[in-house]
Amino acid sequence: MKAVIDLAVKKDVALEIQAGSAFPSEKFIRMAKAAGAKFAVGTNNFGEEKIPMDRWFEMIEKCGLEESDFLRLPVERK
Repeated sequence: MKAVIDLAVKKDVALEIQAGSAFPSEKFIRMAKAAGAKFAVGTNNFGEEKIPMDRWFEMIEKCGLEESDFLRLPVERK
């Protein structure tokens, strides 16, 4: 876990908290947050079915994630 987290931090890559699955684990998210990793939320939804997003909010709350812990992409305004 440490190697993946360290590389994500070094390369400025966000780690995805998945809806509808147990990945990554709470332990991994806590380790990544402590290391300064950024997060994103997503699904591996390839079909039409809806996937509940409850897990995102559960992990955000349990792990104490804040807005600053999430990847923010710049928006170009025209």
